[in-house]
Amino acid sequence: MDGLWYGLLKALHILFIVTWLGVDAGVFIGSHLIRNRAYDPGARFLVSRLMGYLDLGPRLSVPLTFAVGLNLAYLGGWGALPGGAVWLTWVAALVWCAAIIYAFFLQHGVESGHPLRPVQQAWLRTYRQIDLWARWLWIAAIAGALIGALMGYAAFQGTWLNLKLALFGLIILVGNGLRLMPGTSSMSLMAQIYREGSTPEREDALYRRLSLTHPIILTMYGSVIVSLFLGVLKP
Repeated sequence: MDGLWYGLLKALHILFIVTWLGVDAGVFIGSHLIRNRAYDPGARFLVSRLMGYLDLGPRLSVPLTFAVGLNLAYLGGWGALPGGAVWLTWVAALVWCAAIIYAFFLQHGVESGHPLRPVQQAWLRTYRQIDLWARWLWIAAIAGALIGALMGYAAFQGTWLNLKLALFGLIILVGNGLRLMPGTSSMSLMAQIYREGSTPEREDALYRRLSLTHPIILTMYGSVIVSLFLGVLKP
C-alpha cells in the first residue's frame, strides 16, 4: 500500500511541477502581450483576464508541491519527520489553497469593476497580511532546516534534497519580493487602462511594473528547473 501511495504522490509531484512551469509560461508570454501598446486595450484586458485564471495554477501548485514533497520524503525515508507533521502540512496546504481561490475571485471581481462589500475588503486585507507573514515563517523554517543540516542535525537526508529545499526557499523569498514591490499590480494597471483609457503615464507604469517582474519570474523558473533535475538525478 505504501508503494502505491508513494507512486501516486510521485505522479502528483510531477503534475504540480508541470502545472507550475507549463501554465505559468502562458502567463509570462501574456505579460509581453498586455504591455504592447500596438494592441487594442480591450484585447489586452482580455489577455490579462486569461492570465489571471492561468496564474491560479502556479499559485496553488506552490503549497501543494511542498506538501507532496514532504510526504515523499517521509515515505521514502529521506526525512526525519513525525507523521503528524506531514498530515498537518497537508491540512495547512489545503486550507491555504481554499483561501487562494477565494481571494482570487474577490480580486477578479474588483478588476472587473465590481466593488467588494466591507466584510470582503477586510477579509482580503487580512488574507494578504497572513499570506505574506506565513511565507516569511515558511522561509525561516526552511532556513532553520538548512542551518541544522550544516551543523550536523539534518532533518532531510541527502545533499540533493537539502539543495531542493534551499531552492524552494529561494522561490518563496523572491515571491515575497514580488508581493512587496511598490505600486499597483500589472493586472490592476491593465484593468485601469481598459476602463479609464490609455495614457502615456498608465502605459509607462504598466511597462515598468512588468519589466521589474520578469527577472523575478525567470529566477523562479530557473530554480524550479534546477530543483526538478536534482530530484531526478539525486547527485
